[in-house]
Amino acid sequence: MRRRAFGFLMALTLGCAAPLWAAQQNPQVEVGPPQPGHDVSIAVAAAMFNVFYVPARLAVTAVMAGVGGTTAWFNGGDYTTANALWDATDGQAFITPNILEGKERLRFGQGR
Repeated sequence: MRRRAFGFLMALTLGCAAPLWAAQQNPQVEVGPPQPGHDVSIAVAAAMFNVFYVPARLAVTAVMAGVGGTTAWFNGGDYTTANALWDATDGQAFITPNILEGKERLRFGQGR
């Protein structure tokens, strides 16, 4: 009786697993037709964002470099103290079209 129940459960399990074995293992993202208008608009938008983002990013990075160096100096040359502040400016220096399309995440600071 137990063998039959076990056999039935095994057959049922394998029967349900067969569609999973047949499923595509590495699906490729389908690429649609080229959209030159969309690509141009995203590139122009990224350039326009960079007009404001790059100078602000440069200012924040310069200020944090000075603050980190000053903090390390006040702490007797402790590199880890300065590095903790300098990590706040880690990330991309520019906004790319991939960021605007959502394919890539904008990183500013150490948060990943």
